[in-house]
Parts: sequence; structure tokens; C-alpha cells
Amino acid sequence: MGEIPPERLAVTPLETERLLLRPVRASDAADVFDYTRRPEVSEFLPWEPHTDEQETLRWLTEDIPAKVESGDLIYAVELKEGSRVIGVFDLHMDAENRKAQLGYSLSPDFHRQGYGVEACEALVRHAFTVIGLNRIEAGCDVPNEASWRLMERLGMKYEGTRKQDRYFKGKYRDSKYYGLLKSDWEAAQA
Repeated sequence: MGEIPPERLAVTPLETERLLLRPVRASDAADVFDYTRRPEVSEFLPWEPHTDEQETLRWLTEDIPAKVESGDLIYAVELKEGSRVIGVFDLHMDAENRKAQLGYSLSPDFHRQGYGVEACEALVRHAFTVIGLNRIEAGCDVPNEASWRLMERLGMKYEGTRKQDRYFKGKYRDSKYYGLLKSDWEAAQA
């Protein structure tokens, strides 16, 4: 099938009815710190709550660009109305195998309003139709019901639970894994 052309692997802006997904910027630090400082956001993630806006700024200007340079696609999720950044979503790319792992963090102020699904649907559509991926996968802690419910709403299929497959915050954690094939996504769109 050949390599994915580099221009397809760029963080290009994506638009939905209510959201703009775009590259992260240093100017997003205040909005992103507003939710990354909250313990419930990182409860199921390997990082601790951010302690100050400078930590968030370093993440946005150093850590994320390094991941983007290595091939990942990382987006700030911005409300069209009000221009507030409410999350950071990403596709951790495995271009050789034409697949990516979907990841996300969303401000709790915007949970249960459909924003997570709306942003993920845009990323999945982009991954399959523009980048040319064959598979999207995602995983989460077993008790993180909101996350695995989001995956199910995207049409992802449960593929199994891995026992104690990750260690962080002082303990081993079980993870539920989901996957979505391009052919299944196309069939659901028809």
C-alpha cells in the first residue's frame, strides 16, 4: 500500500458543528490549565494534576511538539462560540501499520454534552478518509466508564481486557481495549 504521504500526517484544522480542532498553541495555557489542574481529569491518566500554568505551558510548548515531530497528531479542541479550549485530543500514529491509538482529555465542565464524541468523530473521519488509516484503537482503565462508553458511541468494538497491563500512580491497572476498522466505519456511514 506504500507510505502515507507526509502532508497527510500534518495537524490540519478540523471543524465540526460546535468545535474547531487545531494545533495547540502557547496561548492555550490558561484554558488547558483550568482543567488539567483538576484531580478528576488525570484520575485515569499517568500524569498528575498540573500545579501551575507554567507546567501546562511547558507541556504545550515542549512535550506536545516533540510528540508531533515524532508523528503523532495532537489537537486543541476549541469551542467555536467563545473560542475556549476545552480539551486536547490525539492520534498516536503507527503509520507503518496504518493505525492509530485515540486519546483524549476533556474539561469536566463539558462532559455529557456530546463534545467528546463530536471531536472524536472528526478525528476518526479524518484518519480514515484523509490519512488513509485502516484501524483506530483505544484503551482505558476498566473503572473509567465514561471513556469506554465514548468508545462504544463511536462504534468501536470491545476487544478485551488486559489484566494489570499498565503501572502508574503506585499500582497495576487493568485496561479495556476497543478497535474500529475502516471497513466497519464505512459500513456504518452508508
